[in-house]
Amino acid sequence: MPSPIAHIYYAREYLARNRRKDSAAFLRGTIFPDVRYIANIDRAITHRRDVSLAEVAQCEDDWTAGVLLHCWVDEAWMAYFEQYGLDPEDQSFDGQRTALKLMEDEQLQRLLDSLNIKQIALGLEGGVEGADYGVAKVAVGNWNELVASLLRAKDTKEARELIMKAMHIAPIVIKRLEEREARMHRSMEWPERVRDCRRVVIEMF
Repeated sequence: MPSPIAHIYYAREYLARNRRKDSAAFLRGTIFPDVRYIANIDRAITHRRDVSLAEVAQCEDDWTAGVLLHCWVDEAWMAYFEQYGLDPEDQSFDGQRTALKLMEDEQLQRLLDSLNIKQIALGLEGGVEGADYGVAKVAVGNWNELVASLLRAKDTKEARELIMKAMHIAPIVIKRLEEREARMHRSMEWPERVRDCRRVVIEMF
């Protein structure tokens, strides 16, 4: 599934085509489901299956609509890569999927302009919704601040260091993922597939 940075990018593209009253709340909603990474809760608590774009559009609450878009994007992203053999139910592909996230983040680092990053980061820090999911406000606040700091990071190296510290990931794990990402880059096919995935997903909005 896409990284928090990628979810912000997809949500921005959605908002460019579908107006919402409170775009900041929508963006906070679209990163909320992955609070599980620091809140130590099961994925099923914050993620739903089979969400439709019609359901996102019809949702009156902007934050909840963002949550729904996150769930839809997760499934659309995985459906795209499933055609290349990445079975979403097979955990043996977790490393490859994570490497794809790193690859996508590198591509997006060049696409997100600094002015919008500052505005988005401020909006992420402007609320702590999520009580209905049983997630502590402090966890939501910490998660929103972490994603805001990822947006403000000067490069992907700094962003990865922030993730490692927040999620207590051992440096050796990141090193192995980066080595896998480098091997996938050399094939030339995977970077293009990551770009094509964004195109396909966004065209559905």
